[in-house]
Amino acid sequence: MTIHAIKFNAPGGPENLEWVEVTVGDPGPGEVRVRHHAVGLNFIDVYHRTGLYPMPMPAGLGMEGAGVVEAVGEGVTHLKAGDRVAYAANPPGSYAEVRVMPAMNVCVLPDNISFETGAAMMLKGLTAQYLLKKTHPVGGLRAGDYILFHAAAGGVGLIACQWAKHLGLNLIGTAGSDEKCELAKAHGAAHVINYKNQDFVKEVKAITAMAKQHQLKVHMDGARFANAVATLGCHPADVTWRAGVDVLCFGGTKNGLPVGEAVVFFDRTLSEDFSYRVKQAGQLASKMRFISAPWLGMLESNLWLSNARHANAMAQRLREQLALIPGIKFLAPTQANAVFAQLPKLAIDRLQGDGWRFYEFIAGGGCRFMCAWDTTEASFDAFAAAVAQALKAD
Repeated sequence: MTIHAIKFNAPGGPENLEWVEVTVGDPGPGEVRVRHHAVGLNFIDVYHRTGLYPMPMPAGLGMEGAGVVEAVGEGVTHLKAGDRVAYAANPPGSYAEVRVMPAMNVCVLPDNISFETGAAMMLKGLTAQYLLKKTHPVGGLRAGDYILFHAAAGGVGLIACQWAKHLGLNLIGTAGSDEKCELAKAHGAAHVINYKNQDFVKEVKAITAMAKQHQLKVHMDGARFANAVATLGCHPADVTWRAGVDVLCFGGTKNGLPVGEAVVFFDRTLSEDFSYRVKQAGQLASKMRFISAPWLGMLESNLWLSNARHANAMAQRLREQLALIPGIKFLAPTQANAVFAQLPKLAIDRLQGDGWRFYEFIAGGGCRFMCAWDTTEASFDAFAAAVAQALKAD
């Protein structure tokens, strides 16, 4: 059959995307053909389009979708024609009316969940599922346990708040404003910490003390642990084992590693069967030494902390430059590697039309500008100049 899909023939800007006619055939063995009713948008789509994550050309885009099964191939038993389904998986190609893809990556979508919700939450939901159901101490998380979750008001965080409450867990959520803390609490967080105006170390100690009184363990989600330590100017032990944390999930990719997260057990009894659990979950690479070696270099040289300090410094530099431009309102203090600012909608459209990529997820023109280990002064100087020009044109 002939359908329409978004394709591109070379990496570049959004102008490279084309709405074209393509031919879709019948599903082969182990495959399924899905007619989309909604597709999800993710930042990885930008990486694919720009070539940061190279793909053979011509290529399609999109990792998430929801729709109805039109046909199934030989050997597919968990799906049938007419089923409502959703997915979040390779290969890219959800920006299409219809597609054929591996059936193993597609699951049934319950009738009480809309196609739009199914397409938008699968990737974030799988991330929350991994953190709550796969990365946990011996015996698993139990009702009543305490967990610390950073960025609790984000997409993954809000799903985790609801899921944790359903599991009977006491989720301690951190966020960067009182409004975000209230949002996390409304979605099920048992406790919230505004890391912009509360003593984070003191709060962690108070919460872990309560957990210990009830013989519970504390797991810290440390996606931006390095940036927090750099901002607080404290020893990493002050916000982990000295504060009563039992397990830390230390993010590696946000510190410059190509792959890998480090799970640090301060209570070593909790690590006894962790490698077995990770292997069962399909998360154990066959050549772990290739993943572990860069970690050793990053930790032994304190590169993890210097990278975080650099990212934080770049955020301060960007804020200082944006503060000189009339018409910009800051939504929160800049205390780590993020700058939150409000821009007019027309200015945002001009910037994104010129190829600048940033998150715009706060109502009324609120934007989040993230700084990383590899952010350069020149790139932010150019961005600040582009912002000034966009506001001037506005």
